[in-house]
Amino acid sequence: MNETPPLPGTLLIALSALLFSTMAVLARTLTGVLPAAQISAYRFTIGLLGTALLLLAQRKRPVFRKPWLLLLRGGLGGTAAFLYFYAIEKAGVGPATMLNYISPVYAAVFAVVFLKERAVPLQGLGLVFATAGGLMVTAAQTTFDSPLYLSHAAWAGLASGILGGAAMTTVKALRDEATDPSDIFIAFCGVGLAVVLLAPGPAWKSVTRDVAPTLVGIGVLSMGAQLLFTYALRFTSTAVGTATTQLVPVLVWVLAVAFLHESLTVFTAAGATLCIAGVLLAALSHASSGSTPHDI
Repeated sequence: MNETPPLPGTLLIALSALLFSTMAVLARTLTGVLPAAQISAYRFTIGLLGTALLLLAQRKRPVFRKPWLLLLRGGLGGTAAFLYFYAIEKAGVGPATMLNYISPVYAAVFAVVFLKERAVPLQGLGLVFATAGGLMVTAAQTTFDSPLYLSHAAWAGLASGILGGAAMTTVKALRDEATDPSDIFIAFCGVGLAVVLLAPGPAWKSVTRDVAPTLVGIGVLSMGAQLLFTYALRFTSTAVGTATTQLVPVLVWVLAVAFLHESLTVFTAAGATLCIAGVLLAALSHASSGSTPHDI
């Protein structure tokens, strides 16, 4: 099946990063208002309903050609998403994001081991720069009152990063088989919803009228971001695609400064610059290597 993207894969993933970032800013406003499992459940439910409407409008049916790989993608991604929200709830947005967004490191390693992708030196350097820049931005917004390595939330955040990297690798494998992004997203939301419904945690709270629009926004933005990222990953390597997601913590910071009135520091500006430089370096090294989505 031949697909021609309207824009380069890296740029499409950058656009998905903007949607992910906006979703994160909205989710921050619900910290302490609703438990993590409840926010995740609404996110997955809205994603399922939105995808159903999209398929209905296109007169398409989901085709689960790789059921076990789709189940693996849903289990890994759904668990990673829930653990990320749990870490936000217990450790704060800064530490949770810092730990979660090391997932590209694991995705790049998993892709070399399981997908036999080529390791390009400059690509690896770009990945290091992008990851370091993303960590600098999130760390600059964080107050560490206790050692992270001793908290359950820290382990949850670390696990979300590792599982997220594995999930990204399964997405790449599915897209290399030309699996439709909507089928992959349905697996993510369906299995993810099952995970959060079975997860232990505090009792759910009533959703008030002022909270409902935020939940809808989180679900819609998540759906758009996930579908765009999944589609675009067909047209880039795992290392480059996941490195580009490191724009998320930078964009979260930019949006937080603009809308949540957070302060600008030299450290965050340096981190943003390093992140963008890393993304560009990884993208340029991929282009100069002459690789295509079918020979990486």
